[in-house]
Amino acid sequence: MGTWIPVKMTPSRSLCGTTPAEFGELLERLAPLVEVVRAERLARDDRVRAPGAGMKPKAFQFRLLVSLTHLRLGTSLRATASMFGIDEKSVRNWRDELEALLVAHGVAVAGRSAPVRTLGDLAEYLQQRGDDDYVIIDGTDIPRPRPGSWESQRPAWSGKSHDHVVKGTVVADADGNPIWFEANPNGEGRTQDITMLRNGALLGVLALSAVTILADLGYQGLGGDVAGDVYTPRRRRPGHKHLDRDDRLHNHGLAQARIRVEHSIARLKRWGVMRQHRRHPDTLDRVGQATVVLDSLTW
Repeated sequence: MGTWIPVKMTPSRSLCGTTPAEFGELLERLAPLVEVVRAERLARDDRVRAPGAGMKPKAFQFRLLVSLTHLRLGTSLRATASMFGIDEKSVRNWRDELEALLVAHGVAVAGRSAPVRTLGDLAEYLQQRGDDDYVIIDGTDIPRPRPGSWESQRPAWSGKSHDHVVKGTVVADADGNPIWFEANPNGEGRTQDITMLRNGALLGVLALSAVTILADLGYQGLGGDVAGDVYTPRRRRPGHKHLDRDDRLHNHGLAQARIRVEHSIARLKRWGVMRQHRRHPDTLDRVGQATVVLDSLTW
């Protein structure tokens, strides 16, 4: 067999999830952060190697293309490495580098000059929104490989999805743009949506900001945990066979508004890394937040 020669690839929606123009914009946004990380590494007190010594790293443009392709296709490290003719460790290191850079960059949101990077930024952003504005929240299940032991399989099993999953909470604005992602703190797949929210840090932000929240039946009772209004579907009253007209109209209007969070989740899952979680459940929080940032910069 002859020597395998990798094919030169260019950015595209089907390959790395971005157009060439979006790829160039990402490169411009993230390159300064790369230089900051590099300067911090060179200035470390415990650094032994002299500046400029050792193997020169690949150009950031190439590292970005490989990492985006890995996130977009959701392939294994080995498959991505074979596509570009590089080592699996390089794919893993560059992927971790990109995810850290994206989280450090933050989510670009409309009406705010600085990106939303932390929960504090998110609280400030929500407090600045108008009184007639709202956010939509929903939980999402992401399939994962079956755990090895029976003791770890049961907590990972979702009766709703009939699969082993990891869960997360997605927050979207009224236009259907995802603005935050929080993974289930305990990493289990059997946790109910409202319990997952109550166990995380996101609930404190929603409570302090007093923002209006739209949610599904999985969040009934959330109104007692937050200061703002919470709208969930109304259920049939005891002793009644059907919903009355006002309740049907309420549910219909809520469903029309809530459908946008489903669109947000679909936008996140166009990245293959959000359709099948191949890593440890503890990494989902970083992966999900990095994907939200990617969506805000490329959609």
